Amino acid sequence: MSIWSEWRDAVTQRDSIRSVAGRMGMAPNTVDRHLFGDNKPPAETVILFCRTYGVSPTTGLVAAGHLTRDEADGPGVRKALADHGSNEMLAELARRLEAAEAKAHRAQKGRERTGRLAEGFM
Repeated sequence: MSIWSEWRDAVTQRDSIRSVAGRMGMAPNTVDRHLFGDNKPPAETVILFCRTYGVSPTTGLVAAGHLTRDEADGPGVRKALADHGSNEMLAELARRLEAAEAKAHRAQKGRERTGRLAEGFM
């Protein structure tokens, strides 16, 4: 049994082809050919299948052999940071610090307001 078929069966809990087709809104013979056949399932059908069953399309594409695990995991933090210049990173850091300060300020104002309200009930 292939990785795809094992994964598909785990996701569907071994639903029949007709049941899978009904949930996906596709003809049973198309679902049989695309998802239960011997060939690699088409990426578009895998994505629809995953969305229908509420699982990650990325995971489905890996199971079907359209993506490797490395491709699905993305470039990683170190690579992503290396792709951006120092000015971009500093600007992003400044943006995040400003957002954190604004959030802390709003939280403090909320605590002060709650304290004043509580004093009014005492």
